Amino acid sequence: MNYFARPNLDDNTFRQISGSTLTLEGVNKISELSGLTLTDGNGDYRPIIAAGGNVGDVLTLAPDGKTICLSQPVVDGIGVYSGASPTTITVGGLDEGTEIFGSGITTILERILVPTVNPTIVGESIDFDVTPTTSLYEVGYEVNLTGLTTFDRGCAFPHYDDEGECVGSSTPFTGLPFEYEYYGIDSASILSTDLTNTRCITHCILPGSQCWGSRVCYSQGDEIYDSSGSVFDQASQGSIQTSKNFNGVFPYFWGVVTEPGAAGSNRPSATAGLVTGGTKEVLGSVGTITINFGSSSDDYLWFAIPEDSPNRNEWFISALNNGDIGGSVSPGGNLFPDPVIVSVPSNVWDIVGESPKNYKVYISNYQSAATQNMQLRT
Repeated sequence: MNYFARPNLDDNTFRQISGSTLTLEGVNKISELSGLTLTDGNGDYRPIIAAGGNVGDVLTLAPDGKTICLSQPVVDGIGVYSGASPTTITVGGLDEGTEIFGSGITTILERILVPTVNPTIVGESIDFDVTPTTSLYEVGYEVNLTGLTTFDRGCAFPHYDDEGECVGSSTPFTGLPFEYEYYGIDSASILSTDLTNTRCITHCILPGSQCWGSRVCYSQGDEIYDSSGSVFDQASQGSIQTSKNFNGVFPYFWGVVTEPGAAGSNRPSATAGLVTGGTKEVLGSVGTITINFGSSSDDYLWFAIPEDSPNRNEWFISALNNGDIGGSVSPGGNLFPDPVIVSVPSNVWDIVGESPKNYKVYISNYQSAATQNMQLRT
């Protein structure tokens, strides 16, 4: 019969000669939760703390002078910092106010000389180029529009991998697009992972403001890492949009009628034919309009603005050449008397159901030479 004897190692039965080495083989366990305790020879005991260590750490006396803990090994005289703490200034990547007592010198130097570098993030963007580039059109005009949507995924630079290695100058921030949506005067949904999309439409201009917009829906981006290999940012799935505005206006008209003779003789009448036979300006008329009539002393001047535009109250060429607008029809009255309302038809406006349109027609009281720009003010 074999017997397995377990000797009791206590102070009475076991003593290690000074200078000798005790080698423990096999599985060695310390059952006490407090761990292994060593004596310093003066009756003081120091518990060993071996948690949270790093590869290459050694057992050493902790800064508190009471316990034995893991610490970086002393190499070429570089070990654990035990001076004043925290830091009072910022040095390199080590910020002011950082607790460094008990930290390894190598760790401190690494934070000073090789701080974590965060990549720079440039967010996603969208560009919507519409041709023609005109933004002001006559009401009812049918315009062929081409819109080119360009999506930029943005970027993060430099490009670090999950181990903190720089593997490129930059990397895209968002994922690829998966849908292009158009809104406003056009409604379309186009599935695409391309970075550009072209859309062509025909639009009939309506009165007032109208827009054509482009929206890009994109997928989630890859994780963006810093120089330590930690996740710094990641773009969520989302969308970005922009739009172009157009404005539909009723034009104003102007012209001259030649009638030689005495002032006010054979003054023309305000008719729809007079208006449509004049010069058409596809411009807004809510504020001041400017006309160079280029008239002679035998010419009557006239202009016509939409009825819903403000009345004109003053004509102005210079500080010495101006006057009021309004009053009765008389050769001795103001250059322009009160306007006459005329209903003006148009095949262009009729496309959107806006014809005929009432216009205020201003005809000069007498013939006048006007060869400079004349402002017609509200």
